[in-house]
Amino acid sequence: MTPESPDFTPRISIVVPAHDNGRDLDDCLAALRIAQTPDCEIIVVDDASNDDTSARAASSGARVVSLGRNRGPAAARNEGARRSRGDILFFVDADVVVAPDSVHRVLSTLGEPSGPAAIFGSYDARPRAAGTIS
Repeated sequence: MTPESPDFTPRISIVVPAHDNGRDLDDCLAALRIAQTPDCEIIVVDDASNDDTSARAASSGARVVSLGRNRGPAAARNEGARRSRGDILFFVDADVVVAPDSVHRVLSTLGEPSGPAAIFGSYDARPRAAGTIS
């Protein structure tokens, strides 16, 4: 099927760059598993972590891409994009917990032939972690 076909449903690749945040990653991936659609892949790009980030990602069922040296989140996102199989790229940082309907909302917005080419999400007005940074 082609994007012009009425029955075409785009596939989503969720790319999660991560560096030494296995603990946050657990919550991120748990939320993504709830939010994901059947034809969705989750790719965690381990940016040369010194902790168990890769093992945690693999045990959650995510596809893991490991970088040989720390290159930063932008390079990790780009590597994840290169390795993705989806029609839509959905970038989520490892310390973010998405809303349960977020993937469906992205799919319904970007899946429209005459819809926008890109969208972004903003942080919650009431984040679960208290503090200035949140």
